[in-house]
Amino acid sequence: PKFVNATNGDFHLQPSSPAIDSGSTDNTIIGTEDIDGEPRVKGKAVNIGADE
Repeated sequence: PKFVNATNGDFHLQPSSPAIDSGSTDNTIIGTEDIDGEPRVKGKAVNIGADE
């Protein structure tokens, strides 16, 4: 998924990640906030993973 630095625990997505805007927008599945406490869906769809 092209994490920023998985070795050091930074699982944010790089801007070129194919996981960006590729997930479901169903809040019953994804919740309303990501791991940083930010709103889940910011683009055309949710990013796949724990961070929007």
